[in-house]
Amino acid sequence: MTSAFTRLRRTARSRLHGLLARPEARRQLQAICDGDDSPFARKSRPGFMRGIDFYAALALERALAQSIGAYRHRFGRYPDLVSPQLLNEKIIWFKFFGEMKVPQAGNKLLTRCFLPKDAASLVQVPEIVWHGTQAALPANDAIEAGFYYLKASHGCNMYRRIRYPLTQQERRTLEALCRTWLEKPYGLDDGEWWYNVFPREILLERDVCGSDGSTSWNLFAVHGEIESIALIRKPSSVQCGASLKTRLDPDFRFHPDIVKSATLAAPQIGRQTQHCMKTAAEAIARQFGFVRVDFLLGPEETVYLNEITFTPGNGLLRRAESLEVSLGHKWQL
Repeated sequence: MTSAFTRLRRTARSRLHGLLARPEARRQLQAICDGDDSPFARKSRPGFMRGIDFYAALALERALAQSIGAYRHRFGRYPDLVSPQLLNEKIIWFKFFGEMKVPQAGNKLLTRCFLPKDAASLVQVPEIVWHGTQAALPANDAIEAGFYYLKASHGCNMYRRIRYPLTQQERRTLEALCRTWLEKPYGLDDGEWWYNVFPREILLERDVCGSDGSTSWNLFAVHGEIESIALIRKPSSVQCGASLKTRLDPDFRFHPDIVKSATLAAPQIGRQTQHCMKTAAEAIARQFGFVRVDFLLGPEETVYLNEITFTPGNGLLRRAESLEVSLGHKWQL
């Protein structure tokens, strides 16, 4: 687990990067505002919202500076948001100027809403057996014995695999953890505003994988077409640097030229399973310009829709340059 001192140091460093990036953020905002077909000159569709709708002017500048400052620290230069070309540049642009469906975007309680009727027969959604706005967890006799994932409904990296019934010590520890998840807004400082347009809740999701940790099949789609697949093995609780990963092409084949670093061997899965994942992801993706659709596999390769992600890695993930360029080129904002 990351120590409190390490977290404090990271926060201070991040704020410094944001402060140094303020002039560049101000310059790019002005250029976007003055440009042809400026997003500032039009309104969002009903049911959708943008970062520029959410933030007041000064808060928008601060959040944008924080985001591009982190990008510069990661990649050695500022992203070009006036004329974005690379995938990460477009992800950061989308955080502030693209339309998010609210309150569904980022809300783990509403993931099912993105599944069209014509894809509902292909995949299932893990059962949420309980959710609430308080940190107090359900009594042992209210939850069937077994394994669950305790999660926050908003944000990332707030989860833990647990087993009911809980001991008194486990309950105290977990409820203290839930309180920390609920207390603070998530992502406001660097542009992930959509996690803050719905009430923060705690949920219990039935473990569909039946193992200590889970493997997530993450399908990247651009304008309804699957372009790449990332396979990530996550531990049962958040541990810095503990995830294993590899990358496959749209036909579930491993290609060394599109893999930055592979630490996970891709398990063999059946053609029907591949078809279900790909077809369901494409049905979901047709609603958006760019999206990552994440699946889990249960017993007998039952496919479960896990999450819908619009800004993977917050625009800071390293990936093969060829993939970064090609995905960025195909995504028309």
